[in-house]
Amino acid sequence: MDPVEFRLANAWQDGSLGPTGQTMKGVGLKDAITRATRSAGWREFMATLGGRRARDGRYARGMGVACGLIPSVGIHSSAAYVKLNEDGRVVLVTGAEDTGSGAVTGLVMIAAEELGVSPEDVILRSGDTDFVPWDGGAQGSRTMYGAGTAVMRAARDPKEQIVKVASHVLKVEAKRIVLRDGAARELGTDRLVKYPELAMTAQYVIGGPILGRGSFVQDFPEYDRDTIEGYTFVPSLHDPTYVAHVAEVEVDTLTGKVRVLRYVAAQDLGYCINPLGAEGQIQGGAVQGIGYALFEEMLHDDSGLTVNPNLGEYKLPTIMDVPVVEPIIVEGHYGSGPYGAKGVGEANIVPPAPAVANAIFDATGARVRKLPMKPERTLEALDELLKPLSK
Repeated sequence: MDPVEFRLANAWQDGSLGPTGQTMKGVGLKDAITRATRSAGWREFMATLGGRRARDGRYARGMGVACGLIPSVGIHSSAAYVKLNEDGRVVLVTGAEDTGSGAVTGLVMIAAEELGVSPEDVILRSGDTDFVPWDGGAQGSRTMYGAGTAVMRAARDPKEQIVKVASHVLKVEAKRIVLRDGAARELGTDRLVKYPELAMTAQYVIGGPILGRGSFVQDFPEYDRDTIEGYTFVPSLHDPTYVAHVAEVEVDTLTGKVRVLRYVAAQDLGYCINPLGAEGQIQGGAVQGIGYALFEEMLHDDSGLTVNPNLGEYKLPTIMDVPVVEPIIVEGHYGSGPYGAKGVGEANIVPPAPAVANAIFDATGARVRKLPMKPERTLEALDELLKPLSK
């Protein structure tokens, strides 16, 4: 059976039951599989080169597909504050930190969207535990999901204050006020009050600055408690983000070296807030996963000491080892994060190793069953394949 058809036939969809009886919602796995394989040219490859027919002398080419998921782990809470400054800019205070993912850029974009200002007019304050609120940390693919929800709620909180002051200044009903382009505007007219004036006027109309606060605590999905007796961690899946990856590889059957020629990665994000950042996360996870598949291994001697403790000896993939990863963002299968968003970061490290292993199998018929799939292990798998023929 074609590997793609097999996965499509067995993939979760809305209404599927998870392993603990949880009813799955917002499942975009089939869309991710379809879009990744279509972009990679799966059917065309299999019709012309696949199935261990892609041989050029000692070199064999193959294509593999693999899927995965990671829940948007929201069990840790988040909180955020916003303040409209008297210069018209918005201060966003959050305990969320950026570890290189670009997630806090997305938080700024959320605050800007809600309050009708440009992201350049949002001042971010994070990291100083003397004054930032609690946040559960940059882990579990939760920053945009959990901290993003807190920021969205914090930015929505002061809207009533802003509208009240604008209604007082413009002498119109509150329902006729919209927030856009750094001002409160009367619907259907050119009348407006810009945020600097509005923030100053607020001192006299509401007796203080315009402030907002928001928080996030995850609700647990329903699950069958009888299936989890003895667990110390509730095994329910909070809005999983689903991924499907396709790898095309070339196997040197003489040396066992595997080279990734092309890589496509599709991810179901529900709603994508920061496309550029999300694409970077997809590419970064895929590259790290390729390293895990082919290169990276901690080696120890008999006494337990690490024998490759530095980057000169611990093999990380470089720009020469991986192709440009083609990222595909799948939307429309919404989660419960801001605007329907799900987590992003960790899911893309899941499929690369099986995708590459499946591509090696497609190219040669050999199964490499230990990571990393170094040349010597690929040769061992090829030798195992040939043993029955030598008898």
